[in-house]
Amino acid sequence: MNKFPGKGRDIYTVYNRAYTTYRGKILRVKHAEGATYYDAWNDKPLKVDIRDGYAEMYLDIHAQSMGCVVVEY
Repeated sequence: MNKFPGKGRDIYTVYNRAYTTYRGKILRVKHAEGATYYDAWNDKPLKVDIRDGYAEMYLDIHAQSMGCVVVEY
């Protein structure tokens, strides 16, 4: 995973080097009020659980594939 911080947003790229699809939690970051979480690779909102001030993000990444998450705050 790589993080690319920017003004008002962070972008994370993810690579699944395994030979099987990964389904589950991929990232946990400090949650900011009003933040949005987006699966840019699949062009849809990301499944997120907010717990104890943190956002836990979930994603399905196929074998040998990539993903991209955008967090806007």
